[in-house]
Amino acid sequence: MERAKGPSSSRYGSWSSFTQVQRGLPVVLALVFCSALPAAATLGGSAGKLELDRTALHLGAPQVKTVPGYRYEVFPSKDLQVTQFINPATNLVFGVSWRGSRAPDLLVLLGFDPSKIPGAHITLHYSFVKTPTLIVETGGRMGWYLGRAVRTDLMPAGVKQSQVLP
Repeated sequence: MERAKGPSSSRYGSWSSFTQVQRGLPVVLALVFCSALPAAATLGGSAGKLELDRTALHLGAPQVKTVPGYRYEVFPSKDLQVTQFINPATNLVFGVSWRGSRAPDLLVLLGFDPSKIPGAHITLHYSFVKTPTLIVETGGRMGWYLGRAVRTDLMPAGVKQSQVLP
């Protein structure tokens, strides 16, 4: 005769083993979710942040260029070019643009998903977000993507948002 299986034991193990696993679950989930977060965001962050995410985005070494009022860094690769625009007075990134045959991971590049911002206008080939301090435009077609994100509150004096081009 087989012994009746109660809540303290089963063919899969004891109930106490299950509760021990259940107690450790929040710690495991916290480690998983924290490790899945992007290393750093570039828009609004310090100028060196994109360097941390360069490998996640599969980009090459930056080429630094200076123009009156701001400087920018171009991160090339064979299928994507990302440019970050830096305010030299604050060393903060006020703009990011991209273009190429693949779309960048915007969670890594910007640190947020523009489609989640209230008031985002999204169509098949174009997305647009505008708030008092943020403008994000993305567009393209299969095989060619471009876009830009601008923090207008971080722009240097005399620089226009139209200068942040993909």
